[in-house]
Amino acid sequence: MNAKQMWLGCAAVCCAVTATGATVNVPLKEGWRFVKADDPAAGTNLTIKAMSDILDRADRGDTSGAPDFAWAKPGFDDSAWREVRVPHDWGVDKPFDSSLPYGDGFLDVTGVGWYRLKLNVGGTGAAIPKNGRVFFECDGAMSYAMLYLNGKFLGGWPYGYTRWRVDLTKHLNPGGENTLAIRCHNVKHSSRWYTGGGLYRDCRLLILPEDYVVPGSVYITTPEVTPKRAVVCVRYEMSKGGKKERSFTVDNPRLWDINDPYLYTVDVEGDTYRYGIRTIAFHADRRRFQLNGRTVPLNGVSMHHDFGVLGAAWNRAAQKRRLLLFKEAGVNAIRSSHNPPDEGLLELCDELGLLVKDEVFDEWRKTGAAGKRKNGYTNLFDVWHERDIRAWVRTDRNHPCVVLYSIGNEIPEGFPKIAPYAEFERIARALAEIVASEDPTRPATNANNNRGNYVNDFPSVLPVMGCNYYPWVYSGLVAKHPDVPFFGSETTCMSVSRGEYHFPVHQAWGKTPFRDMYNSSYCWEAVGWKAINKNWSCPPDAQWYWMDKVGTCMGEFIWTGIDYLGGPFWCDNWRKKPDFTDPAVQKQALAEVKDRGMTRAAIHTCNTGFLDQAGFKKDSFWLYQSRWRPELSMAHILPHWNWKGREGEATPVYVFTSGDEGELFLNGKSLGRRRKQPGVWDRAYRLRWDDVRYELGTLEVVAYKDGKEWARNTVKTTGAAAKLALEAETETVAADGEDLCYLNVSVRDAEGLVVPNAKVPVRFSLEGPGEIVATDNGDETDFDDFRKPVRRTFNGWAQVVVKAKKGATGVLRVTATSANLAASRTEVKINLVH
Repeated sequence: MNAKQMWLGCAAVCCAVTATGATVNVPLKEGWRFVKADDPAAGTNLTIKAMSDILDRADRGDTSGAPDFAWAKPGFDDSAWREVRVPHDWGVDKPFDSSLPYGDGFLDVTGVGWYRLKLNVGGTGAAIPKNGRVFFECDGAMSYAMLYLNGKFLGGWPYGYTRWRVDLTKHLNPGGENTLAIRCHNVKHSSRWYTGGGLYRDCRLLILPEDYVVPGSVYITTPEVTPKRAVVCVRYEMSKGGKKERSFTVDNPRLWDINDPYLYTVDVEGDTYRYGIRTIAFHADRRRFQLNGRTVPLNGVSMHHDFGVLGAAWNRAAQKRRLLLFKEAGVNAIRSSHNPPDEGLLELCDELGLLVKDEVFDEWRKTGAAGKRKNGYTNLFDVWHERDIRAWVRTDRNHPCVVLYSIGNEIPEGFPKIAPYAEFERIARALAEIVASEDPTRPATNANNNRGNYVNDFPSVLPVMGCNYYPWVYSGLVAKHPDVPFFGSETTCMSVSRGEYHFPVHQAWGKTPFRDMYNSSYCWEAVGWKAINKNWSCPPDAQWYWMDKVGTCMGEFIWTGIDYLGGPFWCDNWRKKPDFTDPAVQKQALAEVKDRGMTRAAIHTCNTGFLDQAGFKKDSFWLYQSRWRPELSMAHILPHWNWKGREGEATPVYVFTSGDEGELFLNGKSLGRRRKQPGVWDRAYRLRWDDVRYELGTLEVVAYKDGKEWARNTVKTTGAAAKLALEAETETVAADGEDLCYLNVSVRDAEGLVVPNAKVPVRFSLEGPGEIVATDNGDETDFDDFRKPVRRTFNGWAQVVVKAKKGATGVLRVTATSANLAASRTEVKINLVH
């Protein structure tokens, strides 16, 4: 049985702990004390290699050689440290600093931070069983985490995305106070994107009986699934009793599906797990990817793990909000770029019916390409890659949403100038074998960005071929490897600034696509894009043109679904060649370039999403929706129609619609009908009226499908800004200390229309038992402090995020005010639970 066949038709039943029986799970959230500094004892000896060596030895049972830190000892006075709640990201504790790297979003996210917690296990209400054990477990600490208990070093983990645990039992005072201390070192120049810093994912105690289920060992599969019955096989390992296995059947199984994400539960030695029954298969022919026996196109988005103004600290409410917005656009698949996700993401995807391409590394052994960092994972690969892969798969394999394992993204070894091809193939095979040894029910893939590897022997190395960009080479891949299933593992990379439009419209990246540090919302500006068959990136239209032409591509994961913290790699080019419309700003920027080689910080966020950082929809949202939800009656006009000063000038109008034809009207006069033109890449997926002359009034489109009216959309010239309108996205917020409520304020004219180019300062205030967590507006050039209650609207919109105090009751009253505009106020009810 070859690599292409071994997993075909396999069905996976997957699980995640939702309740505890034999295992007592004690969350460690409150009471932590934190400082962004280092114990002087660290000196200069704790290099990357030294930290890796110390943690490697500890993971093998030898905890000698670690520094004897005073900050780890019980008697150390940490009263001057700040109290924080975990998950916590120290990177958003301070305002922006233009002297910091663009990849870090100009935020102080690197360096060393310490956490201390006074811990009385008996005080948690959980008793330790006779001869039982107590583990500390962390879902991710950024990074090189070193854990001390009562002054004794016990272990930790270097890779910031891996779940790890340490046995505390021998050094724990079970009946009294204990001091838990954790040092995290997020090393400079170790990531291409914003990582967050510190204990940014959940931590907990696991209190276990004498003979317990080894954490991560539970593995549930279904060797047989038919409409009438499913055979469920449960495998796991006991700490004393060894490996165990049992099987049972489920009659008339209700299959987990993107349209019906049904989950079952199963008991494993007293602990409750939930799972879903489903089948997956990958084919090279037109059946392509199949879920439960039917073809499903992968309408996917790549996504980093930060939550914008909230930083990278895990938050279920923030993640669920963006996933629901993705689903509204027609997304059915998520890519965890470029690292293992928090398991909470997979739990949400299980619940919401979203497929996941689960990724583990951005680097293997080499740097030297695609902006890889000198202090990145290459420094850990040789010693840690197998442990990281096994921990990753064991954490994630028990989720029905996961359908692909990606062993790397844009790996430098994939380029012959950096490493021999044989080394690239050898490592890829070795990593895939480790994955398969832990879970053979899903195929491995790799996000490959060397187009030469599309047409050499590499597509036959892994079960599924992942192609980053260069869609015009797909036809060559199919010609040489007709039996290989493939997909766009990363596509498009188009920069869009919400509500900004550049004239004249350039159907390319252009010489200066970043006027005022913004990109145009006409949705052409893929990075470096110039021609249909020359560049690595391309607009969505060109990507779909090549996908449709070849016919067997399984789908795509666009870059990205939502904007993310960390300026893109082309950011510094913008800073060296400023292009501001305000003469005073341009003069100052040019002076800065002359003085320091570039302007101050340009953009703190990569603007490649169809949602901006605040989650507001860009025009590109509707372009993707028109492709991914063909059954939805929709039409969307762009641009807005507030263009005072452009009277009589050419102002192209585009319509994104799931229909195939449309008629455009300006102030009741028809400007003609347009049809989509299959086979003409720049007119096959959007309707265009390129010669419209601006006059104030009303634009309306009537869209048709198969000759029948399908949808309508209207855009009007608004009046002057007159009032604010504040609306909460949810009516309630839970008083659990974590739940969030997002409230959006818009600037309206007297008739209630959103003024689409309004940029006015808004002050937010809150009454009641809660707090303002952050404010935002989706503007990648806005460097005001996230934590302040004042935010300028960006093209009509701004946002405030609030939460209730833990255990509170009552109502939160939020008010938005702005000079010379009518204020707006709304209420959010507080619930004790979700």
